[in-house]
Amino acid sequence: MVFCSSAYVADGDPAGSSSGSAISTSAGLCAAAIGTETAGSIVVPSSRASVVGLKPTVGLTSRSGVIPISHDHDTVGPIGRTVEDVALLLGILSNQLT
Repeated sequence: MVFCSSAYVADGDPAGSSSGSAISTSAGLCAAAIGTETAGSIVVPSSRASVVGLKPTVGLTSRSGVIPISHDHDTVGPIGRTVEDVALLLGILSNQLT
């Protein structure tokens, strides 16, 4: 089994199921990434990796292919290095980018 570690603290706990997305964005391996969240799985690892993560309102983005823990809380959201990156990816995820 492979575990993620913090991008800044070798033995730091990156926290959350979207920690791989947050760490790879922070390390520059991708411009932005997608995570899933029930309660903190996007925003906590994003914070710990010094990137921007957003949990959209439930229903704003598609959950197609996601097995939800909670139909009332689970959502798919963007992680990026800047607020602009997150806004652009959210527009794409929600089909509202013009």
